[in-house]
Amino acid sequence: MTFKYGISIYSIPNHSIDVLFDFVEENNIDAIELWDSSLTSNGYKIYRYLAKKDRELSIHAPLLNLGDIKVLDNNIQILNQTLERARIYGAKTVVLHTGILNEIDIFKGIEVAKKVIDTNLELLEQNNIVLCIENVGFLGNDLISNFDQLVAFVDYFPKHLVGTVFDIAHANVKGEVKLGLKTLGNRIKHIHLGDNSGEINDHHMAIGKGNIDFSILKKSTFPDNLTAIIEITPSLNWQKDLLDSRKILDKLNHIE
Repeated sequence: MTFKYGISIYSIPNHSIDVLFDFVEENNIDAIELWDSSLTSNGYKIYRYLAKKDRELSIHAPLLNLGDIKVLDNNIQILNQTLERARIYGAKTVVLHTGILNEIDIFKGIEVAKKVIDTNLELLEQNNIVLCIENVGFLGNDLISNFDQLVAFVDYFPKHLVGTVFDIAHANVKGEVKLGLKTLGNRIKHIHLGDNSGEINDHHMAIGKGNIDFSILKKSTFPDNLTAIIEITPSLNWQKDLLDSRKILDKLNHIE
């Protein structure tokens, strides 16, 4: 399986749009992933860039407190605004963390989360956008804390509208990379790549600096045309880290 290759603005120091665009152009990168907040602060610049360049765009939605019924309407509106920006900028993938539990039990929290997404299904359908729920599960109070819960959650929705993004670094913190790939299967619509040695601190290291065996991706079956976003913590050597990460993936024949 080969992937289209992209990078996240998270990996760029100071999360600079200009630096991101320069790096993308200089290194012939296929895709970018922007935070929703980047679109609100740099909207016209991003729109002008994307209008001239053939670059795939995904958007990382804000982290919502979907387990808090008191802010249900606010969460519905926030996700709606992110999906509306995806429509405007032509993004076909929106990544979402389902947030943490606050003062309600998990069953009520899941119900609230479903309402937030249910209310926005029409916007997903009309604009051919896939909402991808990201695996986290290591924070201690995650609304969705394991892969079985994630499967049950996404399977509630139409398969062509809601899937998962598999973050291999998140899975490795729990020692569950193989389990995650097997359990999520063809629900995986998007991938985040980073490395670590199973530690929560600095769990988005450059590829090759942790203990993740990325060859496991070649042994897994995914839907066609997936995009893999390299998402690593920015550092003084961020350019080298991103390019070295790509070289490792290229040697494994992961890059198209």
